[in-house]
Amino acid sequence: MDFHVIKENDLFLLSKGDGRVPHPEEDAFGYGLFTKDTRMLSVLAMDIEPLKLTLLDADASENYRSVYHYSNEGNPVAETFPGQSILVTNQRTVDGQTFRDEVTVENFGKKAVDLTLVYHVDADFRDMFEVRGYAPKNLSRSIQKEVAGHTARLSYQAVDGQTLATDFVLTRVGDVAKEADDALNDVRAMARDGVDEDQALRARTEERRGDGALSAAVERGLTLRLPIHVAAQGKETYVLVVLPQVQIPGEHLEIEGIHGIRNVSVYTESTNLDLVERAYQAWLAQTTKVSGDPSFVAWYDRGIKDIRMLLSDIGYGTFPVAGVPWYAVPFGRDSLITALQLLPVDSQVARGTLLTMAAFQGKNYDPARDEQPGKIMHELRVGEMTRIGELPFGPYYGSIDSTPLFLCLAADYFAWTGDEKTLRELLPTIDRAFAWIERDGDRDGDSFVEYYRESERGISNQGWKDSGDSVAHTDGRLAQAPIALCEVQAYVYRAYRAFAPIYRHLGRAQEAAQFGARAASLRKNFHDAFWIEEKGIVAHALDGQKKRVETAASNMGHVLFGGILDRDKAQKVAARLLSDDMFSGFGIRTLSTREISYNPISYHNGTIWPHDNAIIIAGLAIYGFHESLAKAAGALNRTAAKMEHHRLPELFGGLSSDLVHQPVPYPVSCSPQAWAAATPCMVLQALLGARPDALTGIIELNPVLPEGVDALSIEGMRLGEATLSVTLERNEQNQTRYRAQLEGGAWKIGTIHSERGDAEEVDVNVHGVQ
Repeated sequence: MDFHVIKENDLFLLSKGDGRVPHPEEDAFGYGLFTKDTRMLSVLAMDIEPLKLTLLDADASENYRSVYHYSNEGNPVAETFPGQSILVTNQRTVDGQTFRDEVTVENFGKKAVDLTLVYHVDADFRDMFEVRGYAPKNLSRSIQKEVAGHTARLSYQAVDGQTLATDFVLTRVGDVAKEADDALNDVRAMARDGVDEDQALRARTEERRGDGALSAAVERGLTLRLPIHVAAQGKETYVLVVLPQVQIPGEHLEIEGIHGIRNVSVYTESTNLDLVERAYQAWLAQTTKVSGDPSFVAWYDRGIKDIRMLLSDIGYGTFPVAGVPWYAVPFGRDSLITALQLLPVDSQVARGTLLTMAAFQGKNYDPARDEQPGKIMHELRVGEMTRIGELPFGPYYGSIDSTPLFLCLAADYFAWTGDEKTLRELLPTIDRAFAWIERDGDRDGDSFVEYYRESERGISNQGWKDSGDSVAHTDGRLAQAPIALCEVQAYVYRAYRAFAPIYRHLGRAQEAAQFGARAASLRKNFHDAFWIEEKGIVAHALDGQKKRVETAASNMGHVLFGGILDRDKAQKVAARLLSDDMFSGFGIRTLSTREISYNPISYHNGTIWPHDNAIIIAGLAIYGFHESLAKAAGALNRTAAKMEHHRLPELFGGLSSDLVHQPVPYPVSCSPQAWAAATPCMVLQALLGARPDALTGIIELNPVLPEGVDALSIEGMRLGEATLSVTLERNEQNQTRYRAQLEGGAWKIGTIHSERGDAEEVDVNVHGVQ
C-alpha cells in the first residue's frame, strides 16, 4: 500500500509513501492531516530550492513518527552543488495536538550553501465523508488566509457556526522562541499605550504582512519560504509546526486574528514528543510479553505497537478506534471485538471500551439513526456532515452484533479480571442490552435476532460484512431483510451462557435460570433452522422469508466462537473452513470459491480478513480442534511475515498461495486496523487454550503450537492480581509440551486434554495460591 499513517490520539497524518500530501485535484485518495473527523491540512509539499531531491528511503514504522532521507542530484553548476553532497532528513511527528515537520540539511561539500526551504500547504476543512467521496448538498466553503512573519493561518467557519483553524510556524529550530518573545513584547508595549490586546495583535499582523519569510499563493493555499545557510561540513535544522484547532462547544479558542505565534511557538520544542515516546514505553512495559519464534514475535510486537497507535479516549477511558485512515473514530463492533482480542494482553482497554459504549447506549426510538433503547452504537462521527444532520452518525446504531458483542466483552472482562466494581457499574447497561435483544432485536419472537434498516441513509447490511452485496443466496440473489445472521445468534447464546453464573453470583438467581433456559432454547432452534446436514455447514443467514442463505461463508466460524454447535457438527464446520475452497494458504476466505458470488478481491465475498480468522481460530480452540487451529494460526503467522513491518492489514485478496507467492493487497484497506492489529493477541489466547473464570479462580489451559513454530514463551499475562507465564515447546513426537506458572493472586491452573491428546501437561507450578 502506497501510503503512510502516523497517529497519536485523535490527530493523524495520511501521506503518500514518499511523504507527499498532494492536492486533492492531483490525487483524490484522501491524503491529509485529520482531527475530529475533519481534514485540517490537505496539501503538504516540501522542497529545497534550487536542489533537485531524490528520495533515498522512507520509514513510518514507529506509528507516531515518519522519517524520509533525500540526497541532491547533480547540478549543472556542479562546483556549487555537487551531486550527493547534501543529505536532507525530513522527520515528521504527531503528539496528539500538533504536527511537526522537521528538516535537517547536512552539507558534505567543501563550500557553504545558501538555499531556500519551501513548503506548499493548504487546508480544505472537509468532513471525512467528503474526503471519501460523499457530495454534500448546497455547501461551499470560504477559506480565510492570514500571514504574519513566520506564522500563517487558514480558517473556516462551518455551517453550524463551529470555527476551524490551522496555524503554521516555519523557522529554524530555536529561533521561534525569540520570534514569539518579540511578538508578545510588541503587543504588550502597544497595550501599555492603551491599545486593546486583540487590536495590537491585528496591528502587528498588518505591520508584518510584507515580511519576506512567508508569502501567500493566490490560487491555492499558502507558500512558505525560508532562506537557509549551511556551512561547509555543517548542518542546520528547521521546523514547520502545524497546529489544528477545532472550537468545541463550551471551550474558548483564540480563533480570531493571527494568534499563531502565541499558540504554536510552545509546540516547537520536542517536549510533547518525549511524552508520546514515554507513553509507548509504558504501554509496552505493562502488556503481556512473547518470545521464542522470531516470526511470531515480530507479528505480535507489531500488533501491540499498532494497537497503542489506535488507542483513544473521549472521556470514558481508553478504547481502540477502528482503524486508519478511514475509521479513526469509535466503532461499536470493531472496538468491542478488538477489546475482546486484547483481553490476554491488556484488560483495561476492555474496561474503557465498555464504559465508552455504555455512555452512548441507545435511549430512544429514532428510525433516522436506527436507534432503539438498549442498543449499542455502531459508529460515532463528529464531522460537519454529521453535526448539521446530513448524515446520521452522531451516533448511528445500525449494527446488529454490537449489542451481543458488548455483553460478551463484559462477561469476558469479568472472567479475566474479577473486577466486580466495574461489572456492577455496568449492570444497568447490561440489563438494557439484554432487554433490547429480547424486544427489538427479536421483533417476531422466533428467538433469533434480526436486522432491518429503518434509516434511509443507514447501512443496508448490519453485520460485520456490511457491504451491500455481502449476504447473497447460492444463485446470487441478495437476501432481503429482516435478516438473521448465524454468528449473531451464536454471540447471543454465548452472552446468555456467560451471564447465567454471573447473575447467580450477584444474587439474581431467577434471571440466571431464565438465561440458562433461553440459551438452551436458542441452541435447539438454531440447530433446527441453520444447520444444513447435506452440506455439513451452517447457513450464512435466514432471510426475511425465513429461508436459509446456504452459501458457505466464514461467518460459520464465528458460530464456533459462540459455542452453540454440537461437537460433531462443529467438527464438520472446522473441516470445511480448512478445505481448499475456503482456505487459501494465507488464511480462511470470507466466501467459498465454489459460490457464484465469489470474488477474491471483493470486500466481503472472497477476500481474507485477519480478525475473521482470529475469531475462527478462537472458536477452534474452544472445541479443542488442535490440528485445524495449528494450520490456521500457522498460515496467519507466515502471511504476516510477508507483509511490511509484519503488519496484517484490514483485509487482503483471497487468491490461493498456489497461484501467488504473497497475498494480493486490497487497494483501500485500512492499515493499521484495530482488529487486524489485535489478531495475534487472540491467536495467542487460542494457542494457549486459555479459558479464565474469575468466579472459580481457575484458568484452564490446553496449548498447541502453530504450524512452523517450535517454541513460544509468554510472560506477564494478567489475571486480576495474578500473572501467568507459559512456555511451549514442540517435542520429537510433534506434541506441544508446556510449563505454566502463576504468581500472586488467588488463581489456580486447570487443564483440558483434547480428544486427540496432542497437548501434554508438564510441570504445572502454582505460586501464591491461597
